[in-house]
Amino acid sequence: MTETERDLLKENVRRARDNIVAWLNRTIQNNKLQAISTANIENLEQELNDE
Repeated sequence: MTETERDLLKENVRRARDNIVAWLNRTIQNNKLQAISTANIENLEQELNDE
């Protein structure tokens, strides 16, 4: 493997890692938003039941 090929491979691995981290961060954020939405719905349902 030439130095150029090695450099390209390192760059591709770095980009793949960055993409995976970005995807995980989006997934975590979406899960947090989903949990907040679910909690809000449950709170609204409880308020309606309490009335």
